[in-house]
Amino acid sequence: MVIKILNYLWKHNLLFDLLPPMKFGGFLFIKSLLLIKNRNYSSTCNDYYSVINYKEEVKMSIKKKEEVIRAIPANTVNKGFTQVSDCITMCYDLTTDEKTLYTFILKNYNDEVGYSFPSWEYIKFVLNRGDGKTNETLKGLQEKGLIRRRKTRGKNNRYYLNPLNEVPCIALSEATFQFIKKANELDLNVWDVVKGVIKSENYRYFKDNFIPHKKDQVDISNFLRNNEENVMCTTDEYLLYLQQSVIDKMDEVVPVPVYVEKNTKSGRILPF
Repeated sequence: MVIKILNYLWKHNLLFDLLPPMKFGGFLFIKSLLLIKNRNYSSTCNDYYSVINYKEEVKMSIKKKEEVIRAIPANTVNKGFTQVSDCITMCYDLTTDEKTLYTFILKNYNDEVGYSFPSWEYIKFVLNRGDGKTNETLKGLQEKGLIRRRKTRGKNNRYYLNPLNEVPCIALSEATFQFIKKANELDLNVWDVVKGVIKSENYRYFKDNFIPHKKDQVDISNFLRNNEENVMCTTDEYLLYLQQSVIDKMDEVVPVPVYVEKNTKSGRILPF
């Protein structure tokens, strides 16, 4: 009966709570009763110390995000915090270096002049990259529409941030997560289908021929001005394409927040 009770306490991590850490001998004695068949003393010691280490790790870990502020070293120079939108952090179409560099440019953004102007050496130092990789990362942010770079003779380059509601990779990334959320509500696992779409040439077409939502449009192009009633924004086209892909692959329908009137055509014909 005693062995059964001890076994129950051990399996449910209650045995250690009954014994203060200083009573190591008592711990070994009780655990040795549980291991009497094989008499594995070293295993007993390892179990004891693993429990101690685990409890110490729990004590040292941060339970709330707010505690990060108080957990920095006292002599820290960079004590501030840069607020970065989750749509940047979660965007699967941005590399780790691109997210880091975007955050760095945002951190150094000067609200009075409307741009950031860190030196080239400073950027390389923070990224911990050479000239080639740093230039490649900047070029990636430019091509994806997140920043604009202006070279100035004899001075640091100027980096301007673009509105995120006009960035194709951000809009499509958020539409993808929106679709996955709707699928999760139906207990549908659509990850494989979504990943296949993202890697396809059709996905690149959506990015290269991006039309923002009407409420996000700052400068309406001539194409949109002439077809404003018929044109469907790219995210709506993309959500409908995701929906059809799931139907074709899984024979399931994921509802999307896109209203399509009968006999209404999009202002363009998709090549797929």
